[in-house]
Amino acid sequence: MKNKRTYHTSLTFLLTFLILFQSCTVYKKQPVTLEEASQAKTKAKVKMADGSVSKYYYIGQSQGAYHGVKPKEIGSKKMIKEELAPNEVLSVRIKNKKASNWFSLGAAGLLSAGALTLLYSWANTLDYTD
Repeated sequence: MKNKRTYHTSLTFLLTFLILFQSCTVYKKQPVTLEEASQAKTKAKVKMADGSVSKYYYIGQSQGAYHGVKPKEIGSKKMIKEELAPNEVLSVRIKNKKASNWFSLGAAGLLSAGALTLLYSWANTLDYTD
């Protein structure tokens, strides 16, 4: 019974980490302008003049004003728009889609390989003789 519990615990940790790594986002190193970020329609990380950092699903523009769109609360589906004053924004970095995908795949691959190695070594320690 203990062996099954160990197996299920390992499998649970593996699946948990796979889910967590799917939500990782890599941002481009080169900052862009608010105009470029609004045209990209992708996740953005904005650093303000007061030192705070905000992450948005995308940056939009309406009537000459820029706004960042993000969820009202963590886990909420209701979105809010926060106005971004161009003179208060220090830098805007947009999501690097290619690097984010590679990071997620690489992390998932490494975790899977580690879990398989762990399970293989665990299976070799079992005594199958009666």
